[in-house]
Parts: sequence; structure tokens; C-alpha cells
Amino acid sequence: MVGVLTYNIHSGVGTNGAYDLERVAGVIRRSKAEIACLQEVEVNKQLRRARRWSAMHADDQPQVIAKACGLKNCAFAATLKASFQEARCWSGEVLVGSQEASYGLATLTRFPILDTRQMMFQRSGPCLEVNHPSTQKGQQTVLEDGDTLHMDRQVQPRGALAVLLDLTSEDARPMWVINTHFSHRMASKEQRRQAREVLQWIEHLRSESADGLDDALERPTFLLAGDFNSSFYMPYSSYSVVAADERWRDLWKEAEAPCCCQASFPSYGCGGLFGMRIDHLFGLRVEGETLPMCEVAQVLRRSPADEMASDHCAVFAEMDFVEDPESKVKEEELLLIQ
Repeated sequence: MVGVLTYNIHSGVGTNGAYDLERVAGVIRRSKAEIACLQEVEVNKQLRRARRWSAMHADDQPQVIAKACGLKNCAFAATLKASFQEARCWSGEVLVGSQEASYGLATLTRFPILDTRQMMFQRSGPCLEVNHPSTQKGQQTVLEDGDTLHMDRQVQPRGALAVLLDLTSEDARPMWVINTHFSHRMASKEQRRQAREVLQWIEHLRSESADGLDDALERPTFLLAGDFNSSFYMPYSSYSVVAADERWRDLWKEAEAPCCCQASFPSYGCGGLFGMRIDHLFGLRVEGETLPMCEVAQVLRRSPADEMASDHCAVFAEMDFVEDPESKVKEEELLLIQ
């Protein structure tokens, strides 16, 4: 069994307004997760805050948290390189482009990382992969130093981080873990478009990973995790787009976990009674390939510290991997024919 969680850490700022990365690491450590997909993560080279609600700091948050919770391997993808600056003449949240402050996604794990990919959701035009020959500057997804971005008025730069993990120690095939954070505009065209973009990108990874592999059971498995900013009951949302593809299974539903009193946001919602579960874990189940299974899923609210560390609570699941029984039957039938 492999423990995995998705967790929006709110840049390390808890519900009491205090900046405390150890508190975030404690949530991950107590869960005993072996893969942690984090959103709203910062890497600041100088004393900066990437968002208005963040805190001034000069930390490499993925490295600090990874060390504190014992997950030695980590990958970080910056979707923004900018910092918030106070200015009386600006209304709302305005960020200024800066190479000294980065904000985005991080995946921490005890498993070796074989490959890492990053993509940005498009604010216009087709989706591009980072370092694609078509520059993202032309698609307005990268800020130059000194450029300004009105977060309340413009489409916010967002994207996805994919890491390929070596699960040999679990006697399992490699697994692509895709970590993402969809638009905060619930049930919007923007949010649905981003969900379609990430599914399209994953199909590209699947096709690329299958090259040269005749045996379907040797192909990597796929996990999609992140802050969807939409609940399972919300139509016309990022969740509904992913769930509409029957190959993608909500691990929460696979584990038959309860849907009531299980809100992940806000974290202070009276023990999960109020709010929504907008943080999700999906496994890809394709006939003939190795199938991810889930028997345990829960929102982590084991202590007051779990609820105070961020404005979200982490969502945790335990996964296992099995061969597709139908594929095994077909293989046996072929042997008999031969």
C-alpha cells in the first residue's frame, strides 16, 4: 500500500495568521504519506511574499518541508514568479514580476523520481509545455521582472506538475503523479478548460510512456491529485469534467468513504461539517493495464494542528496496485489456444 495526499498549504500561513512550515510538515508526517502533492507553495530567494495573504520569508518551502517530514525527493514547478507589493494606487491584489519569488506546485516523495514535467494552462490559445519552442511569454503565462498582474481582474497563471516515480520497492510499475490547482472561479469555463487541458496532457504522457512497451501491464499507472476548487456534486466544474471520463476513478468513492462531514475547505469548518471537499485524488483505470485500487480515504482532521496549519485540510488515501483480472483471463486463454 502507498499513502498519498493532496494538500493546499496556503504558503505555510495557518488559520491563525502565523507562518509555520513545521506545522505543515507535521500534518504530512503524522499521515505517514509517501507521496505528498502540495499546492500554493513558495520558493523565495530573498525576503518576499508571493501573495497578499502570504508572509514575508526567504525559504525554499519544498526543501524545508521535505526534510522535516522525511520525504527526501521533491520537485517544484513555479506557475508564478512574482511578489506582492503594497501600493496605495492599486486596488485588489497586484503582483509584480520578480525572479526572487516563486509560487506554484510541489510534489514530495520517498520514492526515486525518474522524470519531471511541467505544463501551463493557457490563458489563450492551445496548451504548451514549459520550454516548448513556442514561448509562453507570447501566451502571457510568464511575467518579466517589473510586469504587473491584477489577480482579481485577470486570468491567473496556473498549471500542472507531473513526476514519474520508481515504485520498484512496492513491487509495482512506475507511476506518473500529476499535481494541479484549477481556477478558483467555480463552475466556470476557465476551470472546465483547464481540466480538459490537463487530461489532454496526461493522454500525451500515456502515449509517450507506452512507446516500445508491448505488454500493457508494464505501462506506468497514473494518479491525478490537487485542489480542484470544485466539489463532487458541482456540475459544469473541473471535477465534473474529470469524472465524466469513466476511466478516471475518484479514490474517495473507490474507498466508499463517507461524503458527509468531510469538507477539506475551509479547514475551520466545525470538524468538516461545513464547507466542501474540493481537494481530490483520482486514479486512472484502463482495461488491460495495472489498476490502482483504494481502500482508505479520509480528510486529515486528527488534531487541532491539522486544522490550523492551512485554510485547507489535507486529503489522504492509501493505494494498491493489481493486475487487471480480465487481462489475466485473456492471457490464459491465449496460452490455451497456443
